[in-house]
Amino acid sequence: MQNLCNIIKDLTGIKPSVGTVANMLHSAAGVANPVVDTFPQLLHQEPVVNCDETGADVNGKLHYVHVMCTKDLTYYALSKKRGKEAMDKIGFLPEYKGIVEHDFWKSYFKATKAEHAMCCAHILRELIGVFENHPEQVWAREMYMLLFDGVLEGIDEHVVYKKAQIKGGRFVYAFKDARKAAKEESTYLANAKKKNTFSPEQYAKKKNLFGVIVLESDQDLDLKVAYTCYEDRWLLELVFKRYKSDECLDCTREQGDFSVIPDTEPI
Repeated sequence: MQNLCNIIKDLTGIKPSVGTVANMLHSAAGVANPVVDTFPQLLHQEPVVNCDETGADVNGKLHYVHVMCTKDLTYYALSKKRGKEAMDKIGFLPEYKGIVEHDFWKSYFKATKAEHAMCCAHILRELIGVFENHPEQVWAREMYMLLFDGVLEGIDEHVVYKKAQIKGGRFVYAFKDARKAAKEESTYLANAKKKNTFSPEQYAKKKNLFGVIVLESDQDLDLKVAYTCYEDRWLLELVFKRYKSDECLDCTREQGDFSVIPDTEPI
């Protein structure tokens, strides 16, 4: 409450007492209550509702603020409980028939028979947890790295990117070149057509990977640097493979100031 008094002082130059602010809040709540009481009914008409809950100190005791909202409406409810008991008492979720988006908290699955949608940020955390603790689950890393963050700037190509830090202080980078993706997909379909080997299952597995490269580095690289390093490294590998073939060598190795290790080869 004291912080609120300080904010009012900063905005108006006048610092009210805590009692004055408390009275103002109670008066405002009385005026707002008839409107706020209509929110649950209005939210019931919405096809998708976001839900969350967080701890709050009330007179020195732990309570929970439950929130149900859309882009236009936000409804708060205070309870001493966090889980299904509180949700049942608040009364919104048991009757809701749309889609509830939330953070995997188990009580949401128990409190409503509505459809469920998981928060994207929490899905990302779950994927990270899977591939960091179970490296053999390659699908989790692949799915995570295909959720791109933006378009790479400073290059002529049209490339989207993803960058993530993993255990051990290492970094994983993913890039998808739109032009290469189209070319690789066209080539794949042309070959499948020519050989009559098209498989819907195989195509479904490959279609999101056309034009994609994923690499891992022990350096926190600028995205443009990481992308061009891979491009340069791939050209070097082609040169070394040709050199190895011409000279009949068993193997060749190259050394740099930092390592860029490909996780997948181009399709």
